[in-house]
Amino acid sequence: MSGNRVFKCYACGNEWEEPYGTGRPLACPKCRSPNIHRTDADRGKRTAGGGFGAGRAAYDQGRGRDMSGRGQR
Repeated sequence: MSGNRVFKCYACGNEWEEPYGTGRPLACPKCRSPNIHRTDADRGKRTAGGGFGAGRAAYDQGRGRDMSGRGQR
């Protein structure tokens, strides 16, 4: 891992890096727009069986939204 997060400004298209642990920037350093987001390339690689929410299918099977095991109403 590079140790940096990559941000993009949706107002001017500027991309820049910020080190982890420094907090989220409030605005683009070039145009000062607050319309900034982390890039998808910065979000990490998903692998088979990994990623956000992985491994929940067997646990959730047959249960309703409230996860109580009573099924959907």
